Amino acid sequence: MELLTVRAGGTIHGVPFDEVLEIIDAWSITPLPLLPAGFAGVADVHGDAVPVADLTRLVGAELRSPRRTMIVVRGPETSPIALLVDTVETMASVPDVEPLPDRPPWIAGVAAGVVVIDARKLVEEVVPGADVSLARLHTE
Repeated sequence: MELLTVRAGGTIHGVPFDEVLEIIDAWSITPLPLLPAGFAGVADVHGDAVPVADLTRLVGAELRSPRRTMIVVRGPETSPIALLVDTVETMASVPDVEPLPDRPPWIAGVAAGVVVIDARKLVEEVVPGADVSLARLHTE
């Protein structure tokens, strides 16, 4: 499995590379009222409002970097979601993902010491039954 490794709150996480659509600077995130705690807001990505999940907040860590990056990944259906991280590290080839006990459902497991994130499950868990369109996020 190929992972894009990222740092969030001092911890290395991996996102399956085949789920990554692009990597962009997190220069403009618009907060919205009534979003779940793990969401930073929405970002304009090529004219589309894309929800932004803050991985540092979701893992309960403190922000360590003032400059942050967004990893745009495939979300449920065809809607993308952005993961806000401190830094992008590297690509890594890892063996199969091994499950972890007592973990949030959006953590797929661990591979070669890297915690692997399942972005689709992250959205479904943080916003149950999520349709990640802007209108749906704003009204839940």
